[in-house]
Amino acid sequence: MLSATVAERAPSLQEYRDHGEYAATTITRRFDPWQDAVAQAGFEPADARRAEQIFETFEKGF
Repeated sequence: MLSATVAERAPSLQEYRDHGEYAATTITRRFDPWQDAVAQAGFEPADARRAEQIFETFEKGF
């Protein structure tokens, strides 16, 4: 089972492989790439979070 910390954010594919309930290959066959599965589960994909963090860093002037 995934930890509470991971439940607050989307798990990485590796985290899901290590702790997920179903085979990761089943999920990636239905939702390719992994970020599509993340979005369908209601989480914000990591790419969007990273872009937001980069933007905030630039706004602060590093």
